Amino acid sequence: MANSGSERIKPHSSDKNHSADISGSSEFFETPNYESLRDNFTTALQKASKGEPSSLSFIRNPMPEKSLIKNGVIQGIVVGGTNFETQWAHVFNGDIRMIPELEQKGTVPPFPDFQSLLDFLKTHIDPHADGIGINLAYPLAPKQGPHGELDGVILYGTKGNTFDQVPKEPLGQLLQNTMNLAIPISVANDTVCLGENGLVVGSGFNMSIATTEGNTHFRVNLEAGNFNDEANSKNKGAARYEKMLSGMYLAQHYNLLAQANRLSVSSVINGEMITNLAENDKGAAGQLARDLLERSASLVAVPIAAVYTFLEQPEHLTFAADGSVLKKGWQFATNVHKRLTRLGVPKGAIQFEQTQDAALQGALRLLTQTK
Repeated sequence: MANSGSERIKPHSSDKNHSADISGSSEFFETPNYESLRDNFTTALQKASKGEPSSLSFIRNPMPEKSLIKNGVIQGIVVGGTNFETQWAHVFNGDIRMIPELEQKGTVPPFPDFQSLLDFLKTHIDPHADGIGINLAYPLAPKQGPHGELDGVILYGTKGNTFDQVPKEPLGQLLQNTMNLAIPISVANDTVCLGENGLVVGSGFNMSIATTEGNTHFRVNLEAGNFNDEANSKNKGAARYEKMLSGMYLAQHYNLLAQANRLSVSSVINGEMITNLAENDKGAAGQLARDLLERSASLVAVPIAAVYTFLEQPEHLTFAADGSVLKKGWQFATNVHKRLTRLGVPKGAIQFEQTQDAALQGALRLLTQTK
């Protein structure tokens, strides 16, 4: 595939102003018991894989048995927790070649109901494309579309969007019917789009793993953010683990902890501001920012360590990784790897691989790639 731009997300030994402290202690909040969390996550994952009651999901997404588009023009659409992207590409004998001048980016508007999400997608879909691939940051119950494409029924809203009345019809099929389109429209969760084992740490948090059962290859969406309510949340009781670590909630944690600890610091509005404080502020504001980002990284390491155990401790385990917090958060990859070591994962066993435009490429590959 052209323009893959694949590279490792490597831990860094030090920051330009501060080195990472993985001791886990903080003067601002109680430190989680990461070992206990790891063990509980492992148990929840084992139960989910067997269909037993669990706070985790184990949503098996069967990958298409054949490439849906071998030649033509296809469109990829990404609807994340914060950002929106769409890209057109030529396909020649299954090889994807991006059309850079047709790329569009923006921010995702609020979706107060399912219809608003549907209308948003219909506005951006090109009816002249030979196929559409949609990367969606929502949990989906996988279904097969009329062309053999992977499709899905949205289970519920996340990231501050609540969907009270979601149709039981798969989203791709619903778009085909309402727009009178006879082309493949494939829809999959963001981590499923990333690859064999997926990790997203951005506005939200989720993981996927690859399994094979018989002759069928699956990418399993764990909905890891649901692992374990805040009074001000629109999704009370949902995505509790995600709310502890993801970019959409870090600013809220910072502001509430600053108030609770009576710190004379300015409020922040996003994770980028927290990283700036962590890198540049030598006072209480910077220390709180660093402690929060270290806790977030450690909480990400917990389910990775659990997955490592669940998969019987492979010598090497690579996650296709995406998300602004993982890529840009202060010392984030460094602290994830340090916590993994403290959780008993051998150094070097876990690797994160970032591909340029991973989310868009994943949407496009829904149409061209099998297994």
